[in-house]
Amino acid sequence: MRGSVSLSRRAIRVAELSSLLSMYAIWGALLLAAVFGTSRVTPIAGGEFEGAVWQEGLVAVLLYAGSAGIFLGAGLVFWGLRPHTREAAV
Repeated sequence: MRGSVSLSRRAIRVAELSSLLSMYAIWGALLLAAVFGTSRVTPIAGGEFEGAVWQEGLVAVLLYAGSAGIFLGAGLVFWGLRPHTREAAV
């Protein structure tokens, strides 16, 4: 079928969970960045504010981990959308 995702159940579950959890991690990182006033990884949003070293580190780790998870989920979906060749019956 054209345009359908062809992945194993496990790969679909990994893509779903990594995408969902990554979005929560990114949301939480941006929320903490606003609360802490951090600006190292969000310089435009942070403006002239600067948080403590551990606050900047926590926000950075959450943003980078969330970004990696989104790339994993999207990569699995794109892998499942690749064209499949069927062997011709003789």
